[in-house]
Amino acid sequence: MVMLVYSRAAQGICENPSCATPSCEKLWGEILEMSSSNQSPELSSCKLSSCNFSGAEPPVFKLAEEARDGEARACSYFSAHGVIETPCFMPVGTQASLKGVEPSVTARSGARVILANSYHLLLRPGLEVLRNYAGVRSFMRWDGALLTDSGGFQAMSLGELVKVEDGGIKFRSHIDGSALHLTPELAMEAQIVFDSTIAMMLDECVPSSSSHARCRVAVERSLLWGSRCSAFWREKRASSGTSSGVGGAGDGAGAGTGGAGAGMESGTGTGTGFGRALFGILQGGLDLDLRREALERTLAIGFDGYAFGGLALGEEQSLRSELLAALAPLLPRDRPRYLMGVGKPRDIAEAIACGIDLFDCVLPTRSGRTGQAFCFADGYGYGAYGYASSANKNATRTRNIRNARYKFDKQPLEEDCACPSCAGGFSRAYLHHLFRSGEMLGAMLLSAHNIFFYQRFMRSARAAIMAGTYSEFLKAVRAHDDDRQSG
Repeated sequence: MVMLVYSRAAQGICENPSCATPSCEKLWGEILEMSSSNQSPELSSCKLSSCNFSGAEPPVFKLAEEARDGEARACSYFSAHGVIETPCFMPVGTQASLKGVEPSVTARSGARVILANSYHLLLRPGLEVLRNYAGVRSFMRWDGALLTDSGGFQAMSLGELVKVEDGGIKFRSHIDGSALHLTPELAMEAQIVFDSTIAMMLDECVPSSSSHARCRVAVERSLLWGSRCSAFWREKRASSGTSSGVGGAGDGAGAGTGGAGAGMESGTGTGTGFGRALFGILQGGLDLDLRREALERTLAIGFDGYAFGGLALGEEQSLRSELLAALAPLLPRDRPRYLMGVGKPRDIAEAIACGIDLFDCVLPTRSGRTGQAFCFADGYGYGAYGYASSANKNATRTRNIRNARYKFDKQPLEEDCACPSCAGGFSRAYLHHLFRSGEMLGAMLLSAHNIFFYQRFMRSARAAIMAGTYSEFLKAVRAHDDDRQSG
């Protein structure tokens, strides 16, 4: 059963004050019904003459929670650039390119949103070029949605090339040593130029193992920058003359979260004047109390969605799950929840169980370039909504195609995979040859296969939630992860 949730905007009632009839809500209900039955909804225009939804862009973002199984949830997120079904994995194209994978191939995998990075795009090709192309999506010929990270992660990863101050981040380019002063305002302006579907606030990312004092500094600085990002975003929204902008805390938040209230119903709901969303980022290391404080104060600023940053940086998976299980339920149920940088299938499955919606990682393409293929193989494949049992405990999820065992193997990586490698009939022996010979086609084919694998994995997780069997799905993923052998 499809369920529309929590607020006037989420339920599809027009933002136009003169339009308050159930018919507009019915239109969005029809779209949701189509989405849940794997049809392609047409966001053309509202059937009501009094509605201000022209079809070019939704007046606000809409999140519909269609099913829950425990804390795991399946949603449809109606963005300015298409419907994003969750749980969702976003392939990473840091510099407006998924390494070795054409955008059309990524689209065929079922991916509806990809990620790019503001720091790298500011250096190359730069704002002037991207402004000339009306954004990254047009530049790279990608028709789906785009999430752009703000560059805060590079404040940690680039080490000596970076100086972090309350005013922003001072970079020395890793390319030519030139200076880049990334302020919260520049991070927002850049992501507007990028035509980002989802923009991220500028934050200071520190390793999860950092001391309490260091995490406290990062939290305070991130909250300062988040306030500045939100203020800039609101100003741009106001100057565009539209009625929707960065939201408050949202409806349906857990007890004790506080925040700015249900902004969507008051006319300051999710989305922006440019039809885009701005997400807040929660820092705080592994300190639960500090993370909870950061969450409450970030909710008080008000964003269109919320992300957990500073995780998947070496901490134990069990500690991360404990943190997410405690904090994710405190976030508004009508806003997307994003776990940044987490990409191992087991880690994704655990986080979904905590209520997380969105994920990203470079792992699919990075693994593909090194000859590692993710597979549902040897009787361990996922079924329609769960995990097929098998007596074969030597089944593997990761194949190292360089291994000599594949030299004469005529099978594709997987029989039922639609990726260019498997559907194209390329054998494991041929892929083995490509990697042994240093041919770039091998990396391209395995990278594409891994992109397809991740989309299939997320569809299986979503189907399990819809069927009410996610606990079985997770149990099987855990068991297989414990038993797996690479080969």
